[in-house]
Formats: sequence, C-alpha cells, structure tokens
Amino acid sequence: MDADDIMLPDRLGKQTAALDAHPEWDVVACQVRYASHCDTVRGEGMRRYVAWLNTLRVPEQIRAARFIDAPVRAPFCVFSQDGRV
Repeated sequence: MDADDIMLPDRLGKQTAALDAHPEWDVVACQVRYASHCDTVRGEGMRRYVAWLNTLRVPEQIRAARFIDAPVRAPFCVFSQDGRV
C-alpha cells in the first residue's frame, strides 16, 4: 500500500476468508474509494478511474478490462500462493 492509502480494519480478514472459502480463486480484490484533498481538476482523472474500477465485479469483466488498463489495483488485493494465504 502507498503511504497515503487507508484500509478498513476488517478488509484483510474478509479477503483471506474469501480465499479460504474458494480454493479455486487466486486473487481477491476490493472496491476502492477515492478521497483527495488535492485540486478537483487534477483529481478528476483518478475519480473516473476509480469509478471504472468499481464497475469490474466479476472475473469476466476483469479479464476483458485488462486490455483497457490495469483492472485490479495491486495494493487492494490479497493473493493466494499454492492454495494458501
């Protein structure tokens, strides 16, 4: 995570529980909320990107979106390795 990212306290627990419940899954991501104290004009592109990210909710959408931009933000994912978290 970046130094300015904020994570809800139960996020990692929920994501690891989802991976444990679905051993066929390799990655669990979460939605993103954009909050900035910066100039609204400079932040508009990021707001649009976050809104787009949050529309990607099922594997088929994520697979198709990889040809547009990075469809999953790595800091907001939990990855499984060999079926273990």
